[in-house]
Amino acid sequence: MSAPSIPLPTSSESSRPAYYTSSEIKRRPLNSKWLEGSGNTVKETVVELKRLLNMELHDSIELSQNLAEAVFPDQNLPFPIDNSLLNEPRSTRSQTQTRPSLISLLTKLPEDWPEAKTCQWLNDIGDALRLIHPDNKYTKDGVVVTPSKRVWTSAYSSVYMKQDETNKDSSVPHRKPDIILVDSDFDGEVAWPQVHALAEVTRTELIKNRTIKDTVYQKSYVMFRSQDNRCFIPSLYFTRDGFFTFNACDRSGIVYTTTRKILDHPLILLCIIVGLIFGHPSVIGYDETIQCDARGQALFIRVDGTDYWVIAELFKSTALRGRATRCWSIESIGEQKGFVIKDCWADARREQSEIEILELMRELDLCKSCCVPRLIHGGNVPVLLNVKSGTYGDDCTARRRKKDSSVEGRIHRRLMMEPLGRHITEFRCLHELVGAVIDAVEGKFSLRLLANSMLIRESSSTSEITC
Repeated sequence: MSAPSIPLPTSSESSRPAYYTSSEIKRRPLNSKWLEGSGNTVKETVVELKRLLNMELHDSIELSQNLAEAVFPDQNLPFPIDNSLLNEPRSTRSQTQTRPSLISLLTKLPEDWPEAKTCQWLNDIGDALRLIHPDNKYTKDGVVVTPSKRVWTSAYSSVYMKQDETNKDSSVPHRKPDIILVDSDFDGEVAWPQVHALAEVTRTELIKNRTIKDTVYQKSYVMFRSQDNRCFIPSLYFTRDGFFTFNACDRSGIVYTTTRKILDHPLILLCIIVGLIFGHPSVIGYDETIQCDARGQALFIRVDGTDYWVIAELFKSTALRGRATRCWSIESIGEQKGFVIKDCWADARREQSEIEILELMRELDLCKSCCVPRLIHGGNVPVLLNVKSGTYGDDCTARRRKKDSSVEGRIHRRLMMEPLGRHITEFRCLHELVGAVIDAVEGKFSLRLLANSMLIRESSSTSEITC
């Protein structure tokens, strides 16, 4: 018995599906193609990037009082942050005299907050913490790892950070970061792919400063463009009047803490500094299922516990907020079988996922030909939620926001599909080009059949609920 004929959805209100669709978001996505032109001056790119980010983030900047605790909870820190840590003196190697306590370092603020002095102040705090707790290790894949020593540097506060000039498609605007967190043992010239976190400084009072927030947003965007394994960007900014603000930028937008006075809240600042300096890579915003090279480009991607070699980048979204879709061609190690990886941040409001649609396509035997993709594996990307217990969970942006947040939550998802084909412009003869067009037409009819099947299922579900 053939399935009843059901018309395809139209734009009318009555035929819209019951589940959420992205067309309901009336927001212009960020398109930075203009920024990648070689003829633009630095001033022009900065002004244009500011304009684009203001459109991209205008309704997604939220305050969260507990952001520091959400990003750096106690179970993800190597040692407890309390008053005993603040007041513990630092002993010299000879043990003949003691140095000032940690609280005295935290409260001895840099005069006028120049970049170099602020950087030295942050490093002095880090050195004091290493003297108190010299053995900081964590477990990764069942192996005990001694992390690289992370230090702050202000060497690029007056010069533009080096970019990867060999890859023109990944060019990003030239910016001068005030202070950056990097590995002290990195062998080479530091560039944006090596930056772990940002710290910005203004010599004016925060209430009088109009640019520091835009600066943090722009440099966070540059880091996203430069690092394929980034999930969020942590940053701090300090003001001359002794205040600090903690900020996190992710695919849902911006979340920040209340601006606090350092002298009144030293433990909160110390918690952030400890998390940034000693935290597990996933704690400070890295996706550990992607291994990158020194240029920040993906080398290996892990899917369902198996590592795959990255052959080429097929697509990379220029948007900061949203799905931020990226696609790679990959090969299984040893077998040399090709697949396609699609990595994105899906809107949590959707009731139907792309994975379910691809599974339905496979169920309907639409994947026999090479016209439509065949799902090999699909699921949410895991992230280490509890370093001490080794507990993993789904990576989502909502865990950095309050429960009643008005910004959409996004879930990190990854799909592996086949077949892996060549770009249509790479045809070797007319026969291949015509064949590709025929496959595209056949694929269109397959997707029409899929749409009909989904509408039939939705109609059946509605009828059952009504009955």
